Amino acid sequence: LIVAEHDQVLARLHSQAQAGLRCENRLAFVPGGSDLLDEPGALAAAAGLALNWFTTHHRSPPAR
Repeated sequence: LIVAEHDQVLARLHSQAQAGLRCENRLAFVPGGSDLLDEPGALAAAAGLALNWFTTHHRSPPAR
């Protein structure tokens, strides 16, 4: 779950959602980000967090 550091409403909602998950998970914060991630570099930071999660958890299927 990815949330901006300064978005307290979404952070609280994500924490509640996280408590209901029954799988490996973590709450990742975008440093300095607000609710719209419109600060310089915030959207790129969120994209980097998502990319890291996908490359760590989803592998390419074996070649046929």
